Parts: sequence; C-alpha cells; structure tokens
Amino acid sequence: MKKLLVVTLATMIVLTMTMQVMVQGDTSALSGAAVGMGPRSAAMGGAFVAVADDATALYWNPAGLTNVTDTSWTNSVVGRAENLDVADEAKDVYDIVKELDITPGDFDFIRTQAQQLAGKPVGGNATAISAVAFPNVALGVYGIGGGLGELQYTAGTGTGYVIDGVEVYEGEAVSVTGSALWQTSTAAAFSYDLNDRLAVGAAVRKMNLRYRDKDWQSVVAVSGTPPLPEIVTSEAETPTAKDEATVVDLGLMYAVEPRVRLAAVVRNLTSPNFALKDSTGQVVARYNADAVIDLGLAVSSADGKHLAAFDVHNIGGRNGDSSTIHVGYEWQASSLLAIRIGGTQSTLTSGIGLDLGFLQFDFAIGTGHNDTQQAGAAINFEF
Repeated sequence: MKKLLVVTLATMIVLTMTMQVMVQGDTSALSGAAVGMGPRSAAMGGAFVAVADDATALYWNPAGLTNVTDTSWTNSVVGRAENLDVADEAKDVYDIVKELDITPGDFDFIRTQAQQLAGKPVGGNATAISAVAFPNVALGVYGIGGGLGELQYTAGTGTGYVIDGVEVYEGEAVSVTGSALWQTSTAAAFSYDLNDRLAVGAAVRKMNLRYRDKDWQSVVAVSGTPPLPEIVTSEAETPTAKDEATVVDLGLMYAVEPRVRLAAVVRNLTSPNFALKDSTGQVVARYNADAVIDLGLAVSSADGKHLAAFDVHNIGGRNGDSSTIHVGYEWQASSLLAIRIGGTQSTLTSGIGLDLGFLQFDFAIGTGHNDTQQAGAAINFEF
C-alpha cells in the first residue's frame, strides 16, 4: 500500500508540473472536458482519461476500450449554463430589442439593464453521445456545442455608429450579441493490448463544425447627417456556416500495477483547419483545431469499490483555451448504487449511478463560479 501511495503522489506531482500558463478562450465545440462527455465522467469532475471503461471511451480515450468486457449502448446528455442569475434580465432586453420598434421608455429600461449586466455574459455548453461499445471496439455519434450572449452599452461624444449606411457621430447604444459554435462527430474506435500492461487505441471521426451569430443594436442618435430618427434599431445575422474534416485521436493506457493506470490521449492529431462557409459558399469564419494532449491517472482499491482519478486536460493551453485540472472519486456503495464526486478549478460536481443489470442510469449535477449550474443524465444498456 505504501508503494501504491508513493507512485500515486509522484505521478500527480509530475502531471501538475506539466501545466503551462493558462490563456483565455472558448473552444467549447472542440472539447467536452468543460462539462464531461456523459454524466458519469461529469460527476467525477471530468477526470476520466485513465478510467474510460465504457462506451464514452469513444471520446475520452480509445485505449480504454481494452477495459470494456461486455457489449453496451449508452445515450446521454450533459449541459451547463453560466450567469443564470442574469439570464432573465438579459432575456427582457432581448425581447424588446428584437422587435426593432423601440420607444424612448423602452430604451431607458434596456439602457439601465445593459449597464447593470455589462461584463456578465450568459453562456452555456452541452455534450451528447450515442455509442455502442464492444470489447476493443466502439461506434457512435457525439456532439459538443457552446453558445454565448452578451449585453453591451456604449455612449459618448465622438462614438461612431453606422446605421443603414449613415454614420452617427454622437449617441449611445445598447447591443445584444449572440453566437454559437458546435460540432458533431461520427466516430469509430478500437484498442489493442501491446502486452499485459500497455494498451493503445485510435479513433477516426468525421467532424462537422458549425457556427452562427446574430447581433441587434439599438441607438439613440444625438446628432448625425442627415437627421435621423431619435431611436434606430438594426439587426445583423450570420447564416449557419459549416465545414467538415476527418480527424484522428490516439490514446495510450499503461498499468503501473493492477490498481494504478496512467493514460494519455492526443486529440485532433491531424490538426484540421476549418473554413466555415455559408450556403452561398462565402467563408464566414476560420478555425484551426490544433492537436491537444490530455493526461490522466486512475487508482482503484483492492476490492474494486473505490476509484480515484486525476486529469490534466489541454497541456500547454492549445486552441486559445486553458489547461485545466480535474479530480474525481467513485464509490461502489452496493451492487445497485455508485456515488460520485469531483471538481475542477471552478466547478464542484456530484452524481449517482444505478445498476439494474442490463439497464443502468447515470445522473450528474454541478455548481461553480459565476452562478454556473450543470446537470446530465444517461441511460445505458448492457448485453
């Protein structure tokens, strides 16, 4: 036991030291780590790279399919929303602005709301998967997406707005912006045991990436040439733009000893470049998906009732996103019930699993900074 603890502690220190300086960004459509792919992993704080012993190994680590012993089919969804405390107020502003016919009283209201909610974007992301796993093989489809909405207020002399081709030299404006980026991946994965300790795996997937945004702006024109109405509202929408590419993920799982596993996965090994085009063929946005490395450690007890996991995702902060630490724990309280807890730097999670034999259910909830709330559910069939 002492040797086991020493190995575990040393490995956690090495993994932590590999983290680089964090950078800010949003790649919620490229990584499911923020919410977890499946509620079991979500309840364990997204620490699943070295666990990956069910159908979600299709995403988490294809090498984990070597731990799958039965045929199973999983269907799940996990979602997360941020700044829920301001969502209702933001919706009130959106409902007024989108009508494109604003009175001075309306503008007074939305100005006040936008000033109060400035810098508090309402956002969220979600994952969903339907996959079938066999020993060493998995097939399925999963989706990952994220959206962001924000209110902005600007005012002052010299502020330049262009409305219907006319520049307003002085005025104040309330803007509502919304955007979404999401992907679907149709994937096939397999694993292979190189020896009794080391397994490798690969997933090949067709990744379809989509993007859309829409903006509304309401402006009180103080002065302009020619004279303008007192309040002018405009809207701009980017039609859904999309592109697709074939992507390869590689996984590795190494048993230090029977109860300790180290794992690594390289996502987007082919580093696909997406030129997102609308229905007319015009390129609306470009997105480069650099290769990302996730590392994991899993330690189980001798009786198999306890499982602890530790992950570092996105080593080095690629794709404009941050490196993150994930920890999780699972207790098999009985043959029927599993209890799970976990967390990241900003979120605490928990959940349960119910095993009814051929039918299992998983549930997860979470809470975090900026009034972030998370929930997920899954139904699994085992044959």
